[in-house]
Amino acid sequence: MNVADDHRKIRHEFAESLGLDVLNLSPRSYNALYRAEIETVDELLLLSEKELSKIRRLGPQANGR
Repeated sequence: MNVADDHRKIRHEFAESLGLDVLNLSPRSYNALYRAEIETVDELLLLSEKELSKIRRLGPQANGR
């Protein structure tokens, strides 16, 4: 494994350990993600824009459109 791979792994482990509360989301966005069982920053980062758009009550303003 090279240095870039090591950094990628560390970033992934760090994001995996962070809860959504660190993102200072609006209550509506936080609750929508919570109901969709998205609990960590890592889980959120793994979602595509299409997957995000399917989360109920996570409207255009919430996902950057």
